[in-house]
Amino acid sequence: MCPVGAIQRGEDGIVIQDHEKCLGCHVCVPACPHSGMKIMTNGKVGKCTLCSHRLRELKSRPV
Repeated sequence: MCPVGAIQRGEDGIVIQDHEKCLGCHVCVPACPHSGMKIMTNGKVGKCTLCSHRLRELKSRPV
């Protein structure tokens, strides 16, 4: 769907977006089945990360 590969599914199944790769073409906005892609004020697209960075931190902590 993304012509430059800015949207990928992580190992945890969470869809992530690389803001550096995003061209702002908005192809992903209507293609998202969950209406999760939003046009930001800078013209590029953003989405919720489902706090994936926090989930990674929790997984790396010893029990």
